Amino acid sequence: YNYDPKRDERIEARENLLDSMTDATNKYVVSLSPHVTRDVDNRRQNRLLKSLICYERIGDLAVNITNEVEKLREENKQFSETALRELRVAFDIIMDAVEEIIGMAVDCTKQLNTFDAAKIEPLEEVIDDLVEDLNARHVYRMVNSICDPINGIRYQSILTNLEHISDKCSDIAIYIIEGDHTDIFGREHSYVHELHHSNNHEYMQSYADDYSRYFKALDAIPSVSDHVIEDIAEAPAEKSRKEQSERL
Repeated sequence: YNYDPKRDERIEARENLLDSMTDATNKYVVSLSPHVTRDVDNRRQNRLLKSLICYERIGDLAVNITNEVEKLREENKQFSETALRELRVAFDIIMDAVEEIIGMAVDCTKQLNTFDAAKIEPLEEVIDDLVEDLNARHVYRMVNSICDPINGIRYQSILTNLEHISDKCSDIAIYIIEGDHTDIFGREHSYVHELHHSNNHEYMQSYADDYSRYFKALDAIPSVSDHVIEDIAEAPAEKSRKEQSERL
């Protein structure tokens, strides 16, 4: 909303610094390999290396978002006034959620707090739902010629990068949880899949709490056409939300 080329320079500088720090830390952790003899230490070394990659990737995704905004400026594209009113509030909501999940991932990494790490995956699922909902709203604007299709592509790319940032935070949380649950090691994706389809009370309660907070704010935004959004396929977002509600 307020373009500042110096901000882009700061983002680029910090991403480069993040790359350098990740490389240096990776080399240090790997250099310890000859001294890692116990299975528990080997697993910890693996978790550290995988978590470092996640943080480095978050930096890349932030630059991707910056690039999409820059492309909009270069193409002299602007969102419609109708869309911009909705987007400004919607982006505030999803950015709050993404900032929250990044903060949780950082705190859990510093403290190796598996209890709080378990709260990250439910929030990641809520962010997925937010992205689906916002995409459905924008699809309506595009197909009804309220917004330029190129704008729509850029907008959806920004949302996708935000979603991928939350995915990386989820990965970090799983690596931390592995510290107390060695049975997860090597089967992280299966663990997450099973968690999503379980009736785990703590998981479902955290999801419900996060969902209520963020969707209460999102649903308060007057959509361009609420009734059409619901018709868009019972948009993937709506269908997913109803299924989750039924489970709750």
